[in-house]
Amino acid sequence: MMINLEDGVTRLGYRVTYPYPASAVFAAITDFPAYPWWQPDVMGIRASRSLPAGLGTQVLEVDNVMGRQTHLTLTVTEYEQDRLITLQTPAAARPRVRQAYRLEPTGDGGCRLDFHLELDDVPKMADHLIKTQLSHQVERFFDELGAIVAVRPAGTPGW
Repeated sequence: MMINLEDGVTRLGYRVTYPYPASAVFAAITDFPAYPWWQPDVMGIRASRSLPAGLGTQVLEVDNVMGRQTHLTLTVTEYEQDRLITLQTPAAARPRVRQAYRLEPTGDGGCRLDFHLELDDVPKMADHLIKTQLSHQVERFFDELGAIVAVRPAGTPGW
């Protein structure tokens, strides 16, 4: 895991390998209503249109960040089925959030997930707290995602 704080932007990178095909992991990542199962800080989430997700899909997310409830509107800005999804807040939103999930097959039936998160315009005094919180949570989030993929029947939306 790599966390970098530079010029008011927090950047996090995380890589994990799963013994599951990219299509199964991608299905779980794009199943927005299931996010609270693997991201406990997400209190509620819904897509503004029916799933499956695609380019332009808006996601309304309610999070618990350091004990405070926050509301985010994220838009899918990059989308390649079973390979890439990027969600980000509008340019004027504060803080700005961008999260990208890129999947690559590993050749043995599994896949590698590269996750990148950018938080822009985070209050300076919160930088250290956010860095600490992220460093403790990210590995657990992706362990939980793997556990969900392991028990989720293939092609089961909203599971």
